[in-house]
Amino acid sequence: MNKIFGVIIISALLFGLFFVLGDFCVYNYPGTDLDAGIIIANDNLSKIALSSAKRKFYNGEYSAAEDIYIDLITKKPYEVKYRRDLSAVYADLGEVKKENMSLLKTAILSGESRDFLDLAVNYYQIGKLDTAIFLLENKVADKKLGLEEFLFKKYFLLTALNIEKENIDKAENYLIKAEEYSFSDSRVFILKSALDELKNNYYAAYQNLYQAYENDKSKTFLFKDMALLLEKADEEIKAYNHWQKAFAYGWFKGLALEKINYYKDKYPSLRIEREKETPEKINPFNLKADWTELSKISFEEKSKKIKVGLQENNKNLVFQSKSDFKIIKNSTVLFNGEKMENYILNIDTGNLYIEYKTGRTKLGEVEGNYEISNEEYSSFYIFNLNYGEGYFWQGRESRQYRGDLLIKGDGSQFTIINNIDLTSYLISVVPSEIYASWPDEALKAQAIAARSYTLSNLGRHKDDGYDLCSTVHCATYNGVKSEHPNTTEAVLFTQGETAYYKDNIIEAVFSSNSGGFTERSDEIWQSDLPYLRGANQMIDESYSFPLSPYELKKWIVTEPESYSKKYGGNRYRWQLNISKEVLEYSSKLQNINKISITDRASGGTVTKLKIIGDSEEKIYSGYQIRRVFAGIRNSRIILEPIYSNSGEFLSVNIYGAGWGHNLGFDQSAAAGMAAEGWSYREIINHFYPETEIRKFSKSD
Repeated sequence: MNKIFGVIIISALLFGLFFVLGDFCVYNYPGTDLDAGIIIANDNLSKIALSSAKRKFYNGEYSAAEDIYIDLITKKPYEVKYRRDLSAVYADLGEVKKENMSLLKTAILSGESRDFLDLAVNYYQIGKLDTAIFLLENKVADKKLGLEEFLFKKYFLLTALNIEKENIDKAENYLIKAEEYSFSDSRVFILKSALDELKNNYYAAYQNLYQAYENDKSKTFLFKDMALLLEKADEEIKAYNHWQKAFAYGWFKGLALEKINYYKDKYPSLRIEREKETPEKINPFNLKADWTELSKISFEEKSKKIKVGLQENNKNLVFQSKSDFKIIKNSTVLFNGEKMENYILNIDTGNLYIEYKTGRTKLGEVEGNYEISNEEYSSFYIFNLNYGEGYFWQGRESRQYRGDLLIKGDGSQFTIINNIDLTSYLISVVPSEIYASWPDEALKAQAIAARSYTLSNLGRHKDDGYDLCSTVHCATYNGVKSEHPNTTEAVLFTQGETAYYKDNIIEAVFSSNSGGFTERSDEIWQSDLPYLRGANQMIDESYSFPLSPYELKKWIVTEPESYSKKYGGNRYRWQLNISKEVLEYSSKLQNINKISITDRASGGTVTKLKIIGDSEEKIYSGYQIRRVFAGIRNSRIILEPIYSNSGEFLSVNIYGAGWGHNLGFDQSAAAGMAAEGWSYREIINHFYPETEIRKFSKSD
């Protein structure tokens, strides 16, 4: 079979080269001399056309961009760059067959291994596995590929193709080559898992799949596949535990619940007896607080106070204070408590009570606000707080907080609020947002960004009774446990320093990694902020955004040098495969058959896309894009939909650049800049141009 495909490809190559060379001669060696002015004019027209095509591509006018590229190709059929751009347009549209014809002509014309690699990938996308293998083995030369990302992709694809064709020996050999270029990549572990499953080594397959999850814990949808592998390995109790995890993370809930109940029926020990359904009661007064000794803070001046919501919908609270405390309502002291003793706030018949070892005291109606105040610069310890609800890192733990506590009651439950000075708040927030081991100037820049963002967002949760929440919705705030000497020093060194645009504190948004370029705010959000107009973190100054469609694709799927890269880790570039089953579950669409990108920002971030099913299609924008693709790291992506030979949609490969919303301050790039000698003021001015750093006043 491979020989047949080889003959077809070689014939196409010879015919194509003859055709193109003929065109080349007609255009470049005519019988009469060409006027130099006409050539220059034509070149200028081509530049104008290219600029227009690029603009229409990013504006979602794909049909118009396609027409321009086709016209350019008609006029200059030997110009490979036009064909590459056209192929990238078809890729965004999800038109894999049109993309195939364009890539085939491009590869024939250029003869370059990189173009044949793209063509091989496309043949894989349309289910022509033998053709893809033939091209990879015969037309994609290692020495001519150059970049390790391309070499990895070649051998990764050869491994995947041979697994699909059940060629175990070949798959194993190619996997060894793939590992030479990316040993710890989660994609490698997924390939190993598939190969082990093919060899009926189900437990080993599970272990590799679990390692893929460990490398990227956002891939919670893998718990279902892990559970199925454990079932095949006759590890049913472990399978039960993984079905529980799949259910907890919200994946395939119907199937997961069915499996959970099945195993509970099969193994009575898994089903808790009625008399044991209530866990053994723990005496809350015996809980031990794990206190951390607070670092001393030297304030230049009294900081602004802010209210941080810690947890809503409470009916009780177990806490301890490092010093003696008072409970106050409407300026009246209702209760005096002792340090280092456990206390319980709870609701009973519409009233709020405080319990202690020797009794309890009624504080008053639940409705209203109660202040729990201790000595200045002391702290509270709260037992068993929920955190990260709705995210894959959700959990429950006890935490220590500086400042005072506020209890906001609404009659049947209450909200726990931390009333804390700004500096103490930032001492916890900054190390939660950036690695404390990173260069000092980056930490100082982060401190200014966090301070500016906090001050500009005060009152964001005004309707809930506090300024900011403690989750990533506002900023991650974990209390004393997050504090680190390096970031504390950065916060104190920059104490009061805030970024202003004219007379207003800026909306100093930040994210983990921009992938090398941050976007304009009006292309990601509706607001057009003059200090969020995009910033280029590429070290190679030839990168001028927006890139052409082909250059954008190449930029996202490779790892070019940038300030975002050195400290970026797997946030800088990443890849993920989402199966049809997972995508249909998250989108609630039936029988998905096509995915089309319909709009991009100037830096390539997808701002709108369409997923089409048999009887319905849905448009996704903003954060919806990340959610529908199982919580991907950001939406600056390239898509490779995979189909069977008969045209059935199977899955989609996603290549991504960066982690976060791609706006404002890039934490990884800031570290890279600081390592190269940039000051924190230079870093802030790079990400927020035309801003000024000055001390804020309480009236701001």
